[in-house]
Amino acid sequence: MKFNSVYQLPFVAGMKKAVEYFKDNKKALNQYNKRTTELKKYIGKTQIENNIFKITFTEKDNFENIKIEIATYLTKIDAFSLKPPEPEVLMQNGFDFIKYHVNTNSKKIDYNNAAAVIYANKYTSNPLNMSSDISVWNPEYKTYDNDCANYVSQCIYAGGISPTAAWYPESMIWIRTGSPRYTSSGITDYMQQKKIFYSTNYSAASEGGFICLIKESHVVFITSNDSITILFNGHTNDRKQVSFPHLHESEVIYLNPNN
Repeated sequence: MKFNSVYQLPFVAGMKKAVEYFKDNKKALNQYNKRTTELKKYIGKTQIENNIFKITFTEKDNFENIKIEIATYLTKIDAFSLKPPEPEVLMQNGFDFIKYHVNTNSKKIDYNNAAAVIYANKYTSNPLNMSSDISVWNPEYKTYDNDCANYVSQCIYAGGISPTAAWYPESMIWIRTGSPRYTSSGITDYMQQKKIFYSTNYSAASEGGFICLIKESHVVFITSNDSITILFNGHTNDRKQVSFPHLHESEVIYLNPNN
């Protein structure tokens, strides 16, 4: 990351503004300090991003007019979706993140973000010329043609969330996405109902969280987020440390562990 200090990040500046606005509210300060500490590790570090680009020449024998797309989760989309928002938007994300915690009372969970990410990186890949490479998936679990929710559930479990009577390996809630597009329950709605995860914005989503793509009914796991670029892992179309585009919250749900 090109910034020399975590306090130069627009997201952090937005959080600081919120802390001042809420007059050093204890919950505001706790979240500000927690998130700032998480972000410090990205400062001055080179980040490897594994992206798959498709370049199409829109005119024959014309190398100037081209279309660039990126293969992210399931489909190819315009590569410009990777462009970060303006600093003002990132600042607002920081302010809204603190505001949420000031106005929310929920018991914090015991969850190890780092352990979940280690698991996520161990059991997926970026396979060449095929959608998935089951040889790197965890053989202790049953696999599915649509394995995205199964994989994300495994990552959450690796982070320390215990199975329940409803959410356990091979259960419907474990292997379904729970996208609002459908009425069937899955990890997205279940984790929110149980207050294990909560919805947030792009910049505020921590590593160890996950993302639900509403229209596609697809979930991916967040392995890194410096508040500007999310990297994610996934199954079905296997991905490992791939950049996630800046999609509007009407298209996706960014989910943070409530710890």
